Amino acid sequence: MIRTRQTCETIYSGTISFDDRLTEMQCGEFEGREETAEMWKEFFAAAENGERGVEKISDFMKRNLSFCEEIDTECKGKNVLIVTHAANIRAIVYYYQNKPKDYDFGVTPINSGEFMTFENLA
Repeated sequence: MIRTRQTCETIYSGTISFDDRLTEMQCGEFEGREETAEMWKEFFAAAENGERGVEKISDFMKRNLSFCEEIDTECKGKNVLIVTHAANIRAIVYYYQNKPKDYDFGVTPINSGEFMTFENLA
């Protein structure tokens, strides 16, 4: 989270709130491994059930979508800047695109350091 905090503090000088729901997905024994097709296959299999120290994907989604629901409720009509990690961004985009059934979680919708804007939320 250090890099994410530094990025946020670099691009925004106002009051910053940190929310643990936006922490990276726990990758367990896959942390730091070379990202190969086989590694991703094993990782996603482990994430289905929370095996090998990997956070269960349903738990990860639940905490990220809970964050989005709170933003919708508590920040209605306000501009909100969210700085987070790639997997979290996928979950947030999924939420704000109305949870499409054909959403591809394998595609990162934004590159590192880029901004994405959602208008007229809530």
